Amino acid sequence: MILPSRASQDRVSQDNYLKVKDIVRELKIPMIDFHRHLYGMQDPLSFYALESEMHHYNLEGYKLLTELILKEAFGK
Repeated sequence: MILPSRASQDRVSQDNYLKVKDIVRELKIPMIDFHRHLYGMQDPLSFYALESEMHHYNLEGYKLLTELILKEAFGK
């Protein structure tokens, strides 16, 4: 599971994200990529708790995360 923070859009974070994805893919480990899902949304920052909060999601963010986990892990 890759869980992005608001800070995850800087260059270093993006490079690390891509490295982790490559390693996980090489090792054939199943991965749920919430980063890709969240930042594919029209307004990804609206899913964080506070404008200044970088690491916690709001109710809608956790709902989106839960729905993705249920879909990817359990096919629901």
